[in-house]
Amino acid sequence: MRRILEVLMLLSLAGCILQKPPAYQVSEIQVLFSDATERWDYFYGNPQTIQLSGQNVRLERVAPQAARSVPDALAANGQPVLREVAPPWPAPLRASRAGAAIVVRGQRAVRSAWVYDKGWSRLTPQDGQNLLTPDTPRLEGLSEAENAAVLQEVLARRGGKEVVLYQLAQPVLPALGLEPAPQNYRITAVEVQYGLESEGAIMGGNSSEVRVLRQGASSAYTDSAPQAFLATSASSFAQLWALATGNILPRPAAPEVNFSRYSIAAFFVGQKPTGGYGVRFVGATSSAGNWRITVELLQPAPGTILTQALTSPYLILELPGAASQVEFVDASGRLLGAATAR
Repeated sequence: MRRILEVLMLLSLAGCILQKPPAYQVSEIQVLFSDATERWDYFYGNPQTIQLSGQNVRLERVAPQAARSVPDALAANGQPVLREVAPPWPAPLRASRAGAAIVVRGQRAVRSAWVYDKGWSRLTPQDGQNLLTPDTPRLEGLSEAENAAVLQEVLARRGGKEVVLYQLAQPVLPALGLEPAPQNYRITAVEVQYGLESEGAIMGGNSSEVRVLRQGASSAYTDSAPQAFLATSASSFAQLWALATGNILPRPAAPEVNFSRYSIAAFFVGQKPTGGYGVRFVGATSSAGNWRITVELLQPAPGTILTQALTSPYLILELPGAASQVEFVDASGRLLGAATAR
């Protein structure tokens, strides 16, 4: 009898031992579009409830049907992927055509790059040039299904334009604070460019190129109407820079500009009620100091989950030479804003 009681006691104590939560894994894809920065998180493992920033996230098995769904991934609160949409990341990489060659400019380290124009090709540096060889993107760190979901989304948004897809060497967003912590958390970051400008069109016949100094969606400009600016001195540029970066802490230092050789043009879209809005530089031409700059105004796609906060997109460009006037227009030639030197 005593032996039976001991066994029963041991079984009872075993039931009281805290069990570790079931393990799960996360595969995160950070996608930098021109109009938004998106985070997609796929969860794998056992169904369970985890916490993200104090909020419960239910991980459960469902039949994947929606866009970006991946076989074997757990649904997060009923969705095939946990998706976050934020304002676009500033200072993206940019590729342009220079004759038959493609030139990539930017400060971000890249693992690989591909171009889509009636089919995918890998962009490979060789002998000082970027060569194109037929090759479908295979993003490091992703499963075949995740890779296919990214490519499908990228091509679905291209609107007939050429695409440049960069796999970045480092993530741009910090990992999510998940409780309990996942057994494995891998992050893949990519940047997407729609449209390839011609170097000739960007230069407008000048020997120096137009350069994007900064762009973003959180300026201190609060008017709802768009506004153009043209700065030709250090003092006027300082005021312009403060307007663009006034909501950023700590405020980034303004880049050095030689105003004997360059001018600064800026376009502020106006305050918007949510994220998802932006402005993209398309091309520019000049004649006798008068610049005509074409931009694309970006808007959130219907049904997109958006950051519920006021945003104020802007674009700052460095122009070669002494500019006296600048006009910002859209692709149809509609005037969006104009400014004279100050």
